[in-house]
Amino acid sequence: MLPHLLETRTFGLTVGWRAAFWVCVLPLLFAPVLAKLLPESLSFLVAKGRGEEAMALAERYDVEVPAASTGGAGDRWTNLANLFRGNEWIQTLLYWVASFGGLLLVYGVATWLPTLMRAEGYELGSALSFVVASTSAASWACWSRAGPPTASAPRASRRSGSR
Repeated sequence: MLPHLLETRTFGLTVGWRAAFWVCVLPLLFAPVLAKLLPESLSFLVAKGRGEEAMALAERYDVEVPAASTGGAGDRWTNLANLFRGNEWIQTLLYWVASFGGLLLVYGVATWLPTLMRAEGYELGSALSFVVASTSAASWACWSRAGPPTASAPRASRRSGSR
């Protein structure tokens, strides 16, 4: 979508897909700098047994060091198996189905809607603008009701105490 928008006359200049490519590549140049400058989270440091480093970082930013987890995260396969124990498998399956359906919907809207709209006679710019507007509106509606996504549904429900 970005290359099409940039192919049109922008700021009196005609630019193409190469400009869109560089607009998307430039943030990648900052990734190594950010990886070096941003500290690890305190929870990660405590979980990995790097308590002294966590204490120093907590002092630096004047925050509390989180308590070490006593429940133990276990290994990857144990955690996966826990998603299917008891009645948890129902919640897990429904969450996976809902996630798949949501991703399929987003893929369909973002990919096929402009093609279908062009087949009905709309201009490509109008079709792309509609996709951007509808996706932005849906994102705003979800975030304004529930806030930005921070955790998966099964973990969030366990944290609140309801099962």
